[in-house]
Amino acid sequence: AIEPGYHPLEVPPGPHTLRIETLSKAEVRVFGVVLERSDPGVVVDVLGIDGTRGRNHLTWNEALWADNLRRRAPDLYTLSYGTNESVDASLSIPLYAEDLREQLRRFRRALPDASCVLLGPVDFPIVADGWIRPRPVLREIIEAQRQVAAEEGCGFWDGLAFMGGELSMPAWVRSDPPLARKDHLHYTRRGGVRKGMALADALMVGFDAAGDPQGGPTALLAGTHPALDNGAR
Repeated sequence: AIEPGYHPLEVPPGPHTLRIETLSKAEVRVFGVVLERSDPGVVVDVLGIDGTRGRNHLTWNEALWADNLRRRAPDLYTLSYGTNESVDASLSIPLYAEDLREQLRRFRRALPDASCVLLGPVDFPIVADGWIRPRPVLREIIEAQRQVAAEEGCGFWDGLAFMGGELSMPAWVRSDPPLARKDHLHYTRRGGVRKGMALADALMVGFDAAGDPQGGPTALLAGTHPALDNGAR
């Protein structure tokens, strides 16, 4: 039978070497290693795959995938897709939206009590023959994500609005020091830190403003924060 397995190890603080060796020729797939302390704090798991699309979630073994997720038991999960989809010439927005709904429903089945946020794609203009112009399908993807997030009870963080809107990427590339690379897609380390700080601020605005009658959680739930639209959860 194909099923998940876990092997916990407790070791004292300090450097260690971990070796995994199979005892037979049976196929074994190692999905990862979690290294944690018991100290209080925030734990962030990053599960990125270069060049992937959100719909790849629908091709994975849901039972294995869900078991892994439930074991980690996150309080919040975020999905960051859409940029790679914007270069698919045959992309159907209605089908894209339906795939996205099913992705979120998979997560909801596995983690019914967790909160969720969709991270919208950032600016990704078409650069060709010396011209830079907007990528129209990117706007359609962003609007589909915003709508589906609201329907499925997730927050939505508008990465394009954070950057400054369409055709803001060239300014990030030209900044000194640069905040984005010359491919007009990927951030530099400095740009990534800037995005991370803005996202953290958007996620924490309600918590930070608790008790402030002028801009507390009510402002967040009303969708008045410039970068984060809050869904039902």
